[in-house]
Amino acid sequence: MFPQVVLNEPVVGELQRLFESKAELLHQTLALHSYTALLSRLQVESYLYRLLCSIPAARALSVQDPPRAESPDLDSQPSSLQPLKDSISVLFSFTRRLLDDAQFQGDIHLWLQQLVSVLHGVGSVGDHLYLLNHILRCPAGVGKWTVPFLQIKVLDNPSGVYHFMQALAILVSPVRTRVSYLCHMKPSEKKSNSTGKESGNWTLVDEGGEEDEDPETSWLLLSEEDLVALFSQFPFDELFKHLLGINLKGACQPQATTSQKMMKFFAFATSLVELLAIGLETYNRSRYRQFVKRIGHMIRMTLCYVSDHWAQYISITGAPMQEQESFSREKLQVEFDELFLRAVLHVLKAKRWVEPSFMFMAACRLGVWLFMSEMPYGTLSSAMLWKIFYIMQCTESEGLDRLSANLRPDDCVRRLKDPEHQGKFERWLVEINSSDGICLLTTFAHMAQPKRADGDPEFVKTIVLEIYEVSYVSVSTRETFSKVGRELLAAIATAHPRIISVLLWRLQETIDRVGMVSLYLFKELPVHLWRPAAAEIAVIRDWLLSHSLPAVENKLACIILEGLNWGSCGQSGALFLDPSLHTEVALLVVEAYQKYLTDKPYGGIISESIKQRLYPELSCISPSTLPFTREQLRLWEPGSWLGNVELHVSEFEGMAHQDGHELHELLMQYWRCRKQLCQAQAELQAAVSDCKSTQNRLWSFRDEQLTLQV
Repeated sequence: MFPQVVLNEPVVGELQRLFESKAELLHQTLALHSYTALLSRLQVESYLYRLLCSIPAARALSVQDPPRAESPDLDSQPSSLQPLKDSISVLFSFTRRLLDDAQFQGDIHLWLQQLVSVLHGVGSVGDHLYLLNHILRCPAGVGKWTVPFLQIKVLDNPSGVYHFMQALAILVSPVRTRVSYLCHMKPSEKKSNSTGKESGNWTLVDEGGEEDEDPETSWLLLSEEDLVALFSQFPFDELFKHLLGINLKGACQPQATTSQKMMKFFAFATSLVELLAIGLETYNRSRYRQFVKRIGHMIRMTLCYVSDHWAQYISITGAPMQEQESFSREKLQVEFDELFLRAVLHVLKAKRWVEPSFMFMAACRLGVWLFMSEMPYGTLSSAMLWKIFYIMQCTESEGLDRLSANLRPDDCVRRLKDPEHQGKFERWLVEINSSDGICLLTTFAHMAQPKRADGDPEFVKTIVLEIYEVSYVSVSTRETFSKVGRELLAAIATAHPRIISVLLWRLQETIDRVGMVSLYLFKELPVHLWRPAAAEIAVIRDWLLSHSLPAVENKLACIILEGLNWGSCGQSGALFLDPSLHTEVALLVVEAYQKYLTDKPYGGIISESIKQRLYPELSCISPSTLPFTREQLRLWEPGSWLGNVELHVSEFEGMAHQDGHELHELLMQYWRCRKQLCQAQAELQAAVSDCKSTQNRLWSFRDEQLTLQV
């Protein structure tokens, strides 16, 4: 017998019904919807085609023609483009909805691109601004597909500057009624109340652990990438080329600049800075830190353009030409100073548009001091430099505008020298972020670096002492700023070597508190550019002879003497330092050798025995008989600097019958020995470099062979 089964008719019937429903869904419903969707798409395209055909300006527009910045027929037919703009508005409204259909979203974007391209060709400046307003009322991510919609052309465009400024004002200002436009994008109210790992809810916090943004409103905000992409569409280079009269080939005529044109340039730059400052206030959020940096960078670039043009105007315009101008140079300088001050105040106030408890954190986010450190301070007047220098140290105070309006240069000098103000400034440096403090000190250094014929030496001195106090004297700040302070003081000294004298006198007063760190400072300073006075050599002499070898003063004196330029300057062959200084330092060195290398007191008189024993004893004397080690001796032993001291026989002819002849012979012998030693050291160093170079070539060849084998 075979096994038998019974067919379950009800199940077969149900299965048949399911297959039939699926077949109907596939062959009827799906096909119908596909057809209707395609038909609807064709209807939309047909409507857009009829729309474009109904616009005379669009019909006349050839595909090959470049878009015009302004339609000549627009003023005569102001309503001819209204249907086109209405259609664009409708399409934009669908971009403000939660769409999961990629095909539909792509079609919307495609149709928008087609209509916007037509509007660019036949529209006016107002129509371009109309598009920008729509873009700013779209959800985040709009910058990925709407950036080409924003087209701004300044050159060869009569209304280009107006268009630029209007569009920039719209971009940097708060977007009104954005909430109502994005009402369909509001997230669902149904949210999980759980806060565990499985909830899927994330909260962004800042450096202080505070919630970064309000989740109830963060969905309304544009992304930083959108703003950066839109901001990059503004041709600032074309704008300044137009304002400065630079043609397409890059040529300009600075001689054509008059005082009236200069004043107009200042006025326009003021308006541009004011607009950019609105952007600093509008987008004062941590999520926009990179965008805010770009705005700050553009403020700085604006001031750089103005500063360069102003410096060029000053260099070209002489006194006879000034008599024929409408505005004097003093008046123009005042206008430039005020423009610069307004820009500085706007940037400084950017860190005050937040709650006081988060002021320092926001300053770090926005990088305010980074903007300030790169400003062009070289063309400012001395009075304005004093004012800005003081204001930068009072940014934690309320009412910066009122403070700047009532400040005079003599008030700034008096307040900056107040010990209470200095202590307050140091406490503020401790509170702010270290990177901001470094940028602030860098700003001070940049203010002091430019070389100017009308420069104020007292201003440079004040900045140098300010940086020195913060970097080396103040216990609360020197650990953070000692390294950067050393570099900044070296940069200032390169531009103004005379400030090394200021540092020397201040170091003499504070060397007990500064200690060994002063050695690193003077090793960094460009001492070879410095011409010390007799009083400063006296200080070095006291440090060298009145302190023992391990003392900081002794080591510092040797570092300074070694760093001085004992050679000639330029091709003239003249000594860089005064010949009398060569003589004085040579005597000082011999006296120091006499004091530290021999036990016999000569009372300043050098005998014949020194010539026989001084240098030979240095090489053969036993270390056990010395009161110091050879390492200690090397710390202050004159190096190649004494070998370069140019001592000429003719300069000592008046001392031939005194002890000068003996000293001359002694120093000449020592100089020749040191010169030979330095030459040998240089040859050794060159040989080492050649060895390293050969080794590197060998390694390079080996690597090439290995590569070929592979």
